[in-house]
Amino acid sequence: MSASAGIHILTDRKAKILTAIKASLHDAEKLAENVEDKGASKDQISGDRFREIYDECEKTFGDSLFRNVAVVLYDDYVSQLYEDCEPEYIENQAQSYSEIFDKPVLYSVLLDNDAVIFGVAIGGKLATRRVTGEYLDEYDLCDEKINMDYLSRIFNATNLSDLNEYDNVGDILFALEEDYGICADVSPLSLPLFDDKYKLLEESESFCVYSDIE
Repeated sequence: MSASAGIHILTDRKAKILTAIKASLHDAEKLAENVEDKGASKDQISGDRFREIYDECEKTFGDSLFRNVAVVLYDDYVSQLYEDCEPEYIENQAQSYSEIFDKPVLYSVLLDNDAVIFGVAIGGKLATRRVTGEYLDEYDLCDEKINMDYLSRIFNATNLSDLNEYDNVGDILFALEEDYGICADVSPLSLPLFDDKYKLLEESESFCVYSDIE
């Protein structure tokens, strides 16, 4: 399964949230450097030492240490994008961020271009989500309708596209970008291809920071 995913924090205090996210990612990098100093990598560590390092990273940072990660600054969001990520991990992170930052958090997961998940986390809990697409049973998913009232309140708008009217993944992706400003099909590896839309601000060993320039 190939999945690109994003967590989108709706905020007008982007600098504060960006600083917090970068700090956690830099801490994860330091853990990785400590491992490399011992001449080991994720694939080379074995036995108790691997479990010790992995458990520490998993507990503190989730498994973002071992992923391609990008942070993108949009007009209304700070988005954290992941390459090849499990839906459960994204949902857990979205719930955690919504509690930590006390902001509504939207999240998106695109599964092999066959299925899409788009949800809302508020106050540390998953509020509602839309699940649709093909081969849902192969992903242990079923079609779910999203509560549009949540989205209307979050965006203070009544003219949003009703995501429940779309079953086609392409239509959902178009609506998310047009009405919600979320590019759910953009991933860390594809960002450099859109140099007319995204500007690279910072690059480190395990993550990059971009800004939307459109």
